[in-house]
Amino acid sequence: MLKGKKKVCVVGLDGVNAKVLDLMGVKPSTIYTLKSTIPPYTPPAWTSILTGVNPGWHGIYSFLKYRRGDEALNTSWDVMFPRLFEMLAMNGLRSIIINAPLTYPFDALIGREKYVIVPD
Repeated sequence: MLKGKKKVCVVGLDGVNAKVLDLMGVKPSTIYTLKSTIPPYTPPAWTSILTGVNPGWHGIYSFLKYRRGDEALNTSWDVMFPRLFEMLAMNGLRSIIINAPLTYPFDALIGREKYVIVPD
């Protein structure tokens, strides 16, 4: 193993509260009730968590975008701020990302040589 190197693992469970954890049989020692973004949907909430800015800055409000009368799915091209794993890559740190929303297509992501990603 790599001695002296610190590692962090973050696991996010979308839509899970204390009651759901209890139903799953998980008994955490500490539970915090967090507030979500406005609007409180998966794409803006997870994009806010990963970018550190609110939907007004990163530009994601739902699964869909509406422009010039057309409707389309939001993709990684629509996120207007770098995500945490991209910021880590810019600083030479490596990451493994699994199922983070709005990570496809890959060619919109910054610093791809520093992380492995399984897209949403």
